Amino acid sequence: MGRIWQSNFVGRVSRIQQVSDQWISSLVIFKWGDMSLKRWRLGLEIGLILVLAVSLGLNGVLWTAAKKYYYDLQTSRFYPLGLSTFYWDEREEAVKQPRIIFYGDSRAAEWVFPDLDGFEFVNRGIGGQTSNQIIMRYDEHVLPLNPDVIVVQMCINELKTVPIFLEKRTEILEACKRNTVDLIEKADADDITVILTTVFPVGQVPLQRRLFWSDEVPTAVNEINDFLREQSAENVIFFDTFQLLALADGSLHPDYARDELHLNPAGYSILNQELINILTALNLD
Repeated sequence: MGRIWQSNFVGRVSRIQQVSDQWISSLVIFKWGDMSLKRWRLGLEIGLILVLAVSLGLNGVLWTAAKKYYYDLQTSRFYPLGLSTFYWDEREEAVKQPRIIFYGDSRAAEWVFPDLDGFEFVNRGIGGQTSNQIIMRYDEHVLPLNPDVIVVQMCINELKTVPIFLEKRTEILEACKRNTVDLIEKADADDITVILTTVFPVGQVPLQRRLFWSDEVPTAVNEINDFLREQSAENVIFFDTFQLLALADGSLHPDYARDELHLNPAGYSILNQELINILTALNLD
């Protein structure tokens, strides 16, 4: 009898242990599953927050760019030639040394004057202007200063619009060529030497501009530069700035870039080394 009772007791204990083990195993699985679910939800929430932050950042960049473009557009409507940008209060003053004018768009406006004695440097560049605007303000911003030389850098502001107005590509390029010739003829009539610079290469294009950009831009730049190379004349000195600034693939060297369109001081320093040689060889004294 005692043995039977002992056997039954051992069996019941064994079954209790089995049930207990199963319950504990289920509890552990549920616990780990619950922890995995929490971790998945936490990861999802963090991911969504990161996506939202990136989206807000990109929208901020695009908004800033759009605001700038809109501001520039409205400014050009109110002041299409930018004639009020510069005032010259000494038009009757005799020039005591050769006067050099940097003339054109923002690339000309940002040109750092070379460290060269014996010359007077004046800047008449205006950011955002096309060659149409630049040629139209010549009589107001160049002629009254009676310069000996003008250093011309222009055309990028119309060439960068070619991907947007692809059907007007020929018209855009022909206008740039025509305005270049007209500017040379005006300067020749006024006994002014033109240092005609090639259109600077373009650099790495940022995200906010890529929707309105394509390989048509550097292709157009190359076509205009080929045209400029043919314009050397008695009063025209060709200055191949493109060659000094470009990598082997034709893009702007990053060491010389402030952004995709503009140079930093190192870029202008490279240009000035050659410009000094050109000015010195002119014997303008």
